[in-house]
Amino acid sequence: FVSDMAITFSRPDVMEEYLLKIYKELTGAYQPDSIILENLFHCMLREMKRTLDETAVPVIPERIFRVKSFIEKNPAKKLTLHRLASLAGLSVPHFCAEFKKCLAVSPVEYQLRLRFELAKYLLGNRNLNITEIAGQTGCGDIFQFSKMFRKRAGQSPSDFRSGLFRNR
Repeated sequence: FVSDMAITFSRPDVMEEYLLKIYKELTGAYQPDSIILENLFHCMLREMKRTLDETAVPVIPERIFRVKSFIEKNPAKKLTLHRLASLAGLSVPHFCAEFKKCLAVSPVEYQLRLRFELAKYLLGNRNLNITEIAGQTGCGDIFQFSKMFRKRAGQSPSDFRSGLFRNR
């Protein structure tokens, strides 16, 4: 649990209701009843726990995390599903299913997204030409790179780069 994490409640009215009841118990005409306060506070905490359980980030198993890290360290390498699955100690179909279950994308899509983010970053470096960037992102062919980039960004790498420097 991260202490500086904001909690977003799916039903904030429920939390507000508990806080109002606690406030009324503390400031009402009667002497505050510690048992009522304790129960209200306890119920409020249980509602908070329920919300946290509903929004909890799933824990990635070590074997999938290991592969995820490997892909992140090697975004430009041509990685086969067989190699990634063996890194995880799983069969290819089992690996693909578990990876997608944990990260909500296939291993191939995960690597493509990393390559795209790397490409956008490298396009900010005027010292690199687009052919060099294509090579550094695992696309040996500038046409393949341009096609991939255009599909994801909706514009060519050159237009994207121009837009970066136009806004400065």
